[in-house]
Amino acid sequence: VKRWDLASLIAAWLLVMLKYLLLMLLGGVMRLSVLPLLSIFGLLQLAVSGLTALLVVYAVLSWVPNVSSILRDLVERLAEPLVRPLRRVVPLVGGVDLSPLVAIVLLQVGAIILGNLLAGAYALGR
Repeated sequence: VKRWDLASLIAAWLLVMLKYLLLMLLGGVMRLSVLPLLSIFGLLQLAVSGLTALLVVYAVLSWVPNVSSILRDLVERLAEPLVRPLRRVVPLVGGVDLSPLVAIVLLQVGAIILGNLLAGAYALGR
């Protein structure tokens, strides 16, 4: 697809599917028909966790003035597309940019929703 590395997404999805398959085999009887759905929700949950960690690192690095490093450049390039749309909506408060905090809160709401969907998909398999 346009900007997505489809091979990497499929590989990650297969790894998450393998994780859930092993958990199913170790944990008891479960229908394998829900395995792809569990894997999709699990992969999305993993992505939300990774993005949250990225935004925390981005916020911490923003407190350190005038430090130019490869890590900072990488984190900024990855985090900017997430916080840029929020900057138009969230005003500066005392000169402090709260858009990373708002993005983290939105990601955590998404994580809660995904957790509930994952629990529902898991219950379907029982």
